[in-house]
Amino acid sequence: MNREGFDGIVCEILTKHGKPMEMGRLYEKAMALKGHRRMRHPAGEHDFLEWMKAETSPYGMSESPSFKLRFRTYGPPRSGNGARYVAAAFKVLASASGYIDTREICRRAIEAGLIDKGWTRNPELTLYYFMRECVEPGGRLSNRHVFSHTGRWMVALRGTSEVLRRLRPRRQEAEERGTTSMHEANLEAILVENVEQIEKGLKLVRRQHPAPPVGRIDLLCKDRRGDLVVIELKRFGARDDSIIDQVSRYMGWVKRHMAIANQRVRGIIVVGSADERLKYAVAAHPHIEVRTFDLRISAPEPL
Repeated sequence: MNREGFDGIVCEILTKHGKPMEMGRLYEKAMALKGHRRMRHPAGEHDFLEWMKAETSPYGMSESPSFKLRFRTYGPPRSGNGARYVAAAFKVLASASGYIDTREICRRAIEAGLIDKGWTRNPELTLYYFMRECVEPGGRLSNRHVFSHTGRWMVALRGTSEVLRRLRPRRQEAEERGTTSMHEANLEAILVENVEQIEKGLKLVRRQHPAPPVGRIDLLCKDRRGDLVVIELKRFGARDDSIIDQVSRYMGWVKRHMAIANQRVRGIIVVGSADERLKYAVAAHPHIEVRTFDLRISAPEPL
């Protein structure tokens, strides 16, 4: 499978979907958009998973399936590599209780010398395929329902700045390009790994910081002067007055409960598009700034 153009299609699908997506379904949809008639094939999913492991990949695995033993004995394994993988998984799970992530089962089996890491490109995916044959009775590798199964291979966007065109504090770039809609949770995940791209010297204190009874602060940071910075992320269509009010409340809570003597508290609003009304509203609040995003962050926008 040719990767050219594939990453962009996957990112577009995940952005529009707004949350993690099952790997097989995502792969089928991306291949269909690329114009491939053959939608799903294990070899293609192996390519897909291999690309996700790359440091520069803009997406990654957010969840993988887990298994546990249903029976403590299941008889002699049938011959072949599949039976060898199933026997290895059985031995790993026999010494554990409860569900174990497929990747962890694979890691333990390789460390114990039960399976050969070099036999397949993605041993964890190969192991999953073989174990699935033993989830229902009468499978190709066992006549018994050996394993119980939960979870799926889920793919989500991640904040790899090198591939996601890097978050840049340049207002002119944001003005030259149309702003792309992004789900708030995906944007938050990207910014958590790239807070210094919002402002040089920023350090994350906590994501989703509780501020009872006001709510939860999306990102609470410290700047290079040691002052506290409340960062609130809002999607397209959010009301301007509610954004200002929310950030102001969070700033007030931080000032009362967290700030020490002579420590300032300020706010940054990250939005998809800063219209004139928001700019005027922020102008009345000297300790609040606005950034816009289209997979990058702009510099403060003056009135």
